[in-house]
Order: sequence, then C-alpha cells, then structure tokens
Amino acid sequence: MTARPDNLATPIIHRIDYRARRQCLEAFAQDCPDIQLELHESVLGDPLMPANFVAMAAPAHPLLQLELEMILEDLRQHRHLLSRDSGSSRTRKLACQSAQTRWTMSHKATSFRAARMGLGFAWYPEEVIREELAAGQLVHLHLALAQGAQQAGALYLVFAGPDAAGPGAQRLAELIRNASSQ
Repeated sequence: MTARPDNLATPIIHRIDYRARRQCLEAFAQDCPDIQLELHESVLGDPLMPANFVAMAAPAHPLLQLELEMILEDLRQHRHLLSRDSGSSRTRKLACQSAQTRWTMSHKATSFRAARMGLGFAWYPEEVIREELAAGQLVHLHLALAQGAQQAGALYLVFAGPDAAGPGAQRLAELIRNASSQ
C-alpha cells in the first residue's frame, strides 16, 4: 500500500510466480521492515462458516473491573494469551497482538484454560468458546473502538487436488459441510 496525498491507502497489486512467493515476501520484509506486506491467495474451496474473534477474559480479570469503556491502550497493559501459529512463517503480527506481555501456548486448550484462570485476555472465535460463555467462565471485553473490536475471518474446506479426492475424502468433506451448517 502507498499513501496518496489525501492520506488514503492505495493497494499495489503485483503478480509473482507462485513458486517464488515465499522468497519474495521474505526479501521484502528484510528490505522494508516498516511496511507490512501480506499475501492473499485465492483458493478453490467452499466457505463453511464465518469466524468472528472477540476479546475475552475471566469474569474476575482486572480489565473487567475498569469503570470506563475499554480502549486498545487498556488491552496493551495486560497479558495477551495466544495460540501458536502453525504456519511455516510465523512473522505476521496482528493488530490485536500489541500487548506489552504475551504468552504463546502450543495448543488452544491451554490458552482457554489460562484465560479461564484469569491469567490474561485473548481473542477467541465465539463459536469455539460458546460453552465457556454460557457457563460464565469467560466474558466479552466490550471495547469502545471504532475499528478492531472484532476480528473477522472464515473457515474454508479446500482440497489439495479436488479431482483426485477419493470417495473417503469426498464423504468426509460432506460430513464436515453438514456439521458446519448446523
């Protein structure tokens, strides 16, 4: 993205050979560390469900004791619980990862437990922690933000080679589609 005179961002679209994409992104990150460049690949897949991430914490967490509406700066003063990114390149820093102290867990269940114990706050998909919300073990952190109060994403079902998927893989895909539509 480049800044236009009116301070609006302008996307720069550049096509690169898909086999060299990682090397290009790594070289760019080294040459321009102050600029975040993300690769958004198009895939042939079926969208299964949206994933809306919201900030959560245990009911007794200090963030929930604040008398004013929370802002991003309030979050920065408290421990952020994360689940490890399993991708091959773990250099991406999300806006919601700006807390001064972060604990990164190897498994999301560990992060859930740490949050329930009041050890920090985390961004979780509402669908995944529905039981914890219903039981009152975790609660929403209502943020007074014009942007960033929720992080949105989506879950897709993608075959590596759709034409080569056998009957077992096709049946599993059908079961996943049915389960995600309920």
